[in-house]
Amino acid sequence: MTPLEQKNTRLISSRWLLAVILILPAAVPYFSHFILNEGLIPTGFIQGDQPYCLANARGHFDSGTFSLFYENPCDPDPASRRIYFQPHLLILGVVIFLTGTSPGIVYVIFGFFAALVCARIAIGLYEFFAGTPHGVELLAILTLSVFVELLLGKNLPLWLIAGIVLLFSAHVWYYLVYLPGFPTHEVLMTQWQQPWNFLGKVCSQHTDW
Repeated sequence: MTPLEQKNTRLISSRWLLAVILILPAAVPYFSHFILNEGLIPTGFIQGDQPYCLANARGHFDSGTFSLFYENPCDPDPASRRIYFQPHLLILGVVIFLTGTSPGIVYVIFGFFAALVCARIAIGLYEFFAGTPHGVELLAILTLSVFVELLLGKNLPLWLIAGIVLLFSAHVWYYLVYLPGFPTHEVLMTQWQQPWNFLGKVCSQHTDW
């Protein structure tokens, strides 16, 4: 292996290691669930909707034969139509059927690797955007858009929703209209610093203020 190949290998390994570190906080509830369970039997489920997801996953096989689609597990009708499909639930259902492993354990293992891949993709996106002009600002807008989506999904007063939309619109204008006038972030910061420098000079000339 050449020195360049060794360097690339180390970089790739370090990014995956960083991805593991990033997902560690999400593992804390599972640590408590499996280790600090005070004698209770851990199921692998720490949220109310997780058993429902696994019921959907097992729905691919619960009729005795494999089906690419699954039915609504909350429908009491045994002849309920199979019209639903989600790729990750299909994978979970196949693994549970072939291995016979507890659904909760399969869910936790799948969740770990899924979170790891998502964290690695997030690192890649940051490296890509941060290396472009105003890339950090774009990441901020993407984060804000997720925040807005979460807030709008709740029953909020109209004035608060209007404020959120106004803030988001101002942020988009800042990125799409204002920032393109500056070739680099350094130039932008220099431009912003000018009024503060002017104010500092004025204040220094009026010590009696």
